[in-house]
Amino acid sequence: MDFDLEETISKSIHPQDERFDTVIGELEEILMDEEFLEFQHSFFNKYSHIFTDDEENKLEYMDIFEKYTAHVEKYIAQRLTANLKWFKMEEFLEQLKERSSEELEGDVFELLESLGDFNVFKEMMLAHKLEKNRQHIDLSGLLFVNSRK
Repeated sequence: MDFDLEETISKSIHPQDERFDTVIGELEEILMDEEFLEFQHSFFNKYSHIFTDDEENKLEYMDIFEKYTAHVEKYIAQRLTANLKWFKMEEFLEQLKERSSEELEGDVFELLESLGDFNVFKEMMLAHKLEKNRQHIDLSGLLFVNSRK
């Protein structure tokens, strides 16, 4: 009886949905891959010092954002086409448009959305800059030992 239920469920899944889920799974692997994380860390190290928490944004910020977005998009497309021979970016983007917002929840979708959102990118840069600065703060002068006699 369980076998019949599994067979019915597997037949009811549309092949496009199955492919979409496969792409999402592959995206998760790509975005958690050490190579991608190293690129992101290196990129943020290189450029985060330029960003400030001012309301007014410098033109230079947009150039950096476009550089980051172009690199990430190219990297993702190359990895997806290498790992999934049938993958076509145009089809995937169309499937993304067809999905409801409830279907597009999770870390992968947030990252994909952030690629087109300058404000999210700037927040990531500022957070990285803050973390980097915390690591370089010398706290040795804050410790004071007083012997009581």
